[in-house]
This record gives sequence, structure tokens and C-alpha cells, in this order.
Amino acid sequence: MSVWYGGLINKRGNKPKRQKIKKCKRIALAEAQNWRCAYCGCVMEIETSTADHVVPRSKGGSNFHTNLVAACFLCNQERGAMPAIDFWFSKNVQVEFSEYCRLQDRQSRRAAA
Repeated sequence: MSVWYGGLINKRGNKPKRQKIKKCKRIALAEAQNWRCAYCGCVMEIETSTADHVVPRSKGGSNFHTNLVAACFLCNQERGAMPAIDFWFSKNVQVEFSEYCRLQDRQSRRAAA
């Protein structure tokens, strides 16, 4: 018997395993952000960089590059499934109001999609 699950057909009826983010994608994300964490701004190394989902996988987010940012291991673990914008502001990052509005608009468009 086949079971439909999130676009995948699993003949055993089990939930398919999550795909792991490849190291080359993680490095590309970190390089695009100049090896800085998206949340706290610390400088990351290959060992401490992680790919963080803007919209968490548990809330329907994908592994597509537009849903990923590079974050240090500590921020990624601390954030969990908290909305990215709320976590970002909890880290006391100083930002202009126009940037905040742009990020809020981007998040609402992603949630609607």
C-alpha cells in the first residue's frame, strides 16, 4: 500500500527521512553572508556554521535556498521553531525601521505562499 506524504510516496507507510543540508550548500550560504551569523553577527567557521530555515520545517518550510540563512550553531539551537524575525530582534540587533518593515513584508509573503 502506498501512502501520500508531503509530495513523496512511501511504500512502507513510514514518514520519509528529512534530507540533510549538504555541506557545499551550507558553505555557499555562509560565503554569501561573509561568514557572519544572520542573527548575532558573529564570525563563523566551517565547523560552527549551520543552515537555518527562515520558515521552520516543522511549519511547512522547505530546503530551498530562499528559505535558508547561515547561522552559528548556538543561534540555530536557541531559535528552535521561533519566528526568525522575533528571534533576530531578541538578539538586540540594532536595525532601522525601514529594514524591519522589509523583513516583516518578506516573512508575510513567505507565509502566504
